[in-house]
This record gives sequence, C-alpha cells and structure tokens, in this order.
Amino acid sequence: MRTSSWRPKILPLRVFECAVILFDLDGVLVDSTRSVDRQWRMWAKERNIDPERVLEIAHGVRTIEVVRKLARILTLPPKWSG
Repeated sequence: MRTSSWRPKILPLRVFECAVILFDLDGVLVDSTRSVDRQWRMWAKERNIDPERVLEIAHGVRTIEVVRKLARILTLPPKWSG
C-alpha cells in the first residue's frame, strides 16, 4: 500500500468583527451574469437540453421556476423512473 506524503496546507483562521453582512443575491453589487450563464449551460448540457433555450427563460427567474418550465422535456434517470 502506498502512502502519500501530501498534506493539505492549513491556513491561519482570520477573524473579523462586523455589525452586518451584506449578501448580494440579485446581482446589483456584483455582476454574476457570466457565472450564472455558465452554470445554466452546464446544467442544460448534462440534461441534453439546448443551453440557449434555457438561457432564454432563466435570467431573473428563480431556479425552481426555470426547472418547472422545462419539466415536460426533462427525462428522469432510469433509477427514478421505475
């Protein structure tokens, strides 16, 4: 049996104090369009759906709503369909 000498690098824990934390969930502070596009494209390709079709309906829409709109063309994996 081979043993590896590789060990993960342990970084020092950074602690900071703050009064609030701001989450940018709507893309106002940080433009996440490219990242969102990339994820939807990957999701579509994994399911053999045209990525452009998904992107036409995905922007500004909750994930669950996109999936609901596409549900009729999604196929279940064999382990779930049976």
